[in-house]
Amino acid sequence: NDAEAKIGLILLSNKSLKPDDKLSTLYPLVKNENVPIDIKIKELIPFLQKQAVTGDTTFNNQLISISDLLVNIHPNEAKAHAFYGDVLKNTGNITAAIRQYERTLELNKNIYPVWEQLMFCLNTVEDYDKLNLTANNAIDYFPNQALSYCFAAKAAQEKGNSKKTNSLLDDALLISAGNPEIESIVWVIKAEGELKQKRLDIALEYTQMALKISNDENADAWEVKGDIARAKSQPKEATTYWKKALDKGGNQARISSKLKSIKNP
Repeated sequence: NDAEAKIGLILLSNKSLKPDDKLSTLYPLVKNENVPIDIKIKELIPFLQKQAVTGDTTFNNQLISISDLLVNIHPNEAKAHAFYGDVLKNTGNITAAIRQYERTLELNKNIYPVWEQLMFCLNTVEDYDKLNLTANNAIDYFPNQALSYCFAAKAAQEKGNSKKTNSLLDDALLISAGNPEIESIVWVIKAEGELKQKRLDIALEYTQMALKISNDENADAWEVKGDIARAKSQPKEATTYWKKALDKGGNQARISSKLKSIKNP
C-alpha cells in the first residue's frame, strides 16, 4: 500500500532528527486524510508534553499551526479538538482553548479529562455562569468525580448561593474520601466565602488549612492569603503572597492585576 509506505518513511526518517526539527516533518502525516487520528496523536503527544514545560514562542506557533491543520483534516474527531485545546491552553489562549474543549464535548461527552480542562479554563476566565452549567453537566455524566463538585460550588458561591455551595463542598469531600488535593481546594473555596463576608480571621484559618494540606503548593490558597492581607491593609504581605501564588502557577492575569494595584493604588 503506497499510503502506508509513505507513513512508514515519514516515521522512520523522524527517528534520526532532533526533536525541534521533527515537528515540521509531521505536516505530511497530519495532512494525510488516510492516516488514522490515533497515529497522528501518538506522534504529536511528545510535543504537547514538551510545550507544557517550555515557553518557546516559535515552537508554540509551530504546534498551534499543526494542531489547526489536525482539526481541519479531522473536524468531527473529538481527539483532534481536545489536543488542540490542550495546545492552546498551554500557550495561555484560554478563550480559544474553551472553544476547542466545547467542540470536543459536542462530539463526545464521555471524556472526563476534557470536562476537567474546560472547567479549569472557565474558572480562569471567571465565566461563572458557564462554569455552573458545565460543572453540573459534568456531575451528571461523571457523578463520582469530586473536582466537578468543587467547580460547581465555586460557581454557586460566586452567584451568591451559599447553601448550595456548602452542600456541593460536602459532596466533594464525601466522594474524594480524603484526597488531599480536593480537601485543599474545598478549604480555599470556604476561605473565599468567609473573605466575602469580611470574616478575615476565619478566612485566614481556612487558607492556612488549604496550604498545610497541599504542602504549600496550592496557588489559589496563596492568592486568597494575599487577598486577606490586602483586606487587613497589609500591602507588603499581600505582595509576598501573591508572588508566591504566581510561582505556584496561579492565575497570572488576575494576580498581576492585583500586584499592579498595590504599586498604583
